[in-house]
Amino acid sequence: MLVSRVPVPGWFMAANAGLAIVMLVESGYDLDAVAHVLDRDGGIQAYIPGRAERVSGETGPLFFVDYGHTPDAFEQTLQALRPFTPGKLVMVFGADGDRDTTKRAEMGAIAARLADVVVITDYHPRYEDRRPSGPASSRARWPRCPTARSTRCPTPPRRSARRCRWSARGTPSSSPDLGTRTTTRWPGARSRSPPVTTRARPSATQAGADMIALTLAEIAEAVDGRLLLRGDATAQTVVDGVVDTDSRLIARGGIFVAKPGEETDGHLFAPAAVEAGAALLLVERELDLPVPQVLVPGVVDALGRLAHEVVARVRALGDLRMVAVTGSNGKTTTKNLLHAILSTQGETVSPVASFNNEVGAPLTMLKVTRTTRFLVAEMGASGLGEITRLIRMAKPDVGIVLTVGLAHAGGFGGIERTLVTKTEMVKDLLPEDTAVLNADDPRVSSMSDKTEAPVLWFGRDARAAVRATDIVASAAGTTFTLHLPDGSERPVSFRVLGEHHVTNALAAAAGAWALGVGGDAIVSALQTVQRAERWRMEVLGGNGVTIINDAYNASPDSMAAALRTLAQIRGPEQRTVAVLGEMSELGEFSEEEHDRVGLLAVRLNIGQLVVVGRPARRLHLEAIAQGSWDGESIFAEDAAEAREILDRILRDGDLVLVKSSNSAGLRFLGDELGEKYAW
Repeated sequence: MLVSRVPVPGWFMAANAGLAIVMLVESGYDLDAVAHVLDRDGGIQAYIPGRAERVSGETGPLFFVDYGHTPDAFEQTLQALRPFTPGKLVMVFGADGDRDTTKRAEMGAIAARLADVVVITDYHPRYEDRRPSGPASSRARWPRCPTARSTRCPTPPRRSARRCRWSARGTPSSSPDLGTRTTTRWPGARSRSPPVTTRARPSATQAGADMIALTLAEIAEAVDGRLLLRGDATAQTVVDGVVDTDSRLIARGGIFVAKPGEETDGHLFAPAAVEAGAALLLVERELDLPVPQVLVPGVVDALGRLAHEVVARVRALGDLRMVAVTGSNGKTTTKNLLHAILSTQGETVSPVASFNNEVGAPLTMLKVTRTTRFLVAEMGASGLGEITRLIRMAKPDVGIVLTVGLAHAGGFGGIERTLVTKTEMVKDLLPEDTAVLNADDPRVSSMSDKTEAPVLWFGRDARAAVRATDIVASAAGTTFTLHLPDGSERPVSFRVLGEHHVTNALAAAAGAWALGVGGDAIVSALQTVQRAERWRMEVLGGNGVTIINDAYNASPDSMAAALRTLAQIRGPEQRTVAVLGEMSELGEFSEEEHDRVGLLAVRLNIGQLVVVGRPARRLHLEAIAQGSWDGESIFAEDAAEAREILDRILRDGDLVLVKSSNSAGLRFLGDELGEKYAW
């Protein structure tokens, strides 16, 4: 008899494990050897992400993610979780458009039968129009909520925020606290308690991110606001909970920042924050709610002031060091690499995702505590003075500038204004600080005479103190020799795909070196990084066709780098396919830069070009003008048409790049292709 543990719930997962064991034994493996592997570290440890994957911690509600999208998989998952649910079983499932339309009625019936609360969202509709959002919008798409009289949520063609509740009158009621989710409470489900809501975004203030303890009076003074006491609270009441602008992420004892937005007003969500346990509200107008409030002229400015106070207090203890990163390309990847290196030396705080603006940056800074050794800040900008404002919150000890390119040039009003803005990173550094600059970028190099801080150069240029030589890119990653300021050399095997990411690795290495991290620790950390963030040179598929999904963002520089990587890593006889969408925010430079990319694709001998969307059409036309005839460049009006084309033309062995700005939405097309060709 063989006994082992499977790290996913349900008899069907145990059956899968049993089948794997039988196949191993039948293939000639000794049962004792199989037992030895299974018993190692207490049992089976491997799992497939997204297949009954537990994503929560050891305390609080249990959260599982499962990407199964058939009624059978839906039912199996719910049946597996029910025995382990002493409280309510909440089921959240989404539109996932253009694939599940014939299955939704059956899935809705299963959810209503087996779950206590059902949450339905129109998130990620793929190619479907968002306008018919909500369960009652289309009998062909969703099982109709029996109590709903409205058949169309009266919202713009974007994610809806209407909730269908079980009520005496049987009519849908709007719930502002839902933000960007459509939620339905099914009458047939077991419990009639209010529906839950889902997280709208990754938070910069996740687990373990409570603010240091401050009194209400200290907070009011720090933000230059007026304290409005409520209930039993006094000016000396201490607050030390999570700080966030999202009411759904507020926990007991936290601070809710009622930030006005372009489409909604954070003050409308304050009641939900109070219900979640908020101990303080940061507001621009007094609210009739039973918790203390700090009244300020602008909550975004106040949030920055609060971050400044918290970082200053922690810095006064003498241990906190801060590094900040900016540049037209590579900020998020470099931030992640810095975190990987610095976290080996001590507690490190860094942004979640791309939290790099006047809201995301202070939310990250508010995570530092007395035990934090390193703070990594990513600083983005779309106009003059924005980086200066972020630095006033907390001046870095090390300021890194990666590149100055045409990304967002339309918003800046030209590349020279972009240069002025990026220079803000280093112009206020002090002689005891360090400016880390890219020796390969002439515009970045010109910043060296704009700072009082000593400059640590990185790049491939011979003058760079942190330098890479012997660079070899392949589908498995990139190898290079790392040269450090002490004259030492170390080989690096870097798994992040793309030669251009070597520049980001050098920047991270230089930043860490400036903070006192040794060469061995730097190399060890770089070699453990698996890949960049999702949709950034993410390798998918593999069953005959390899997909590189790099469609989170695109600028002329990053588009060129991705195409060069595609050309570099292709194998013998392997066809390269580039699926390219628009590069947004280029302003007057848009036509010229799309032309340049079309020309580059031809010169790199990309085997097949598929250009998606009218804004990118110039790219297709230039490729044709340069000789991509006989269908070597194909234009598709949208992602749906591109998918049809790719289904028709892709063949075994193809290496496919999907690249565009975020606004083009091609990242979802990349996901679909990766799923289709997954092992």
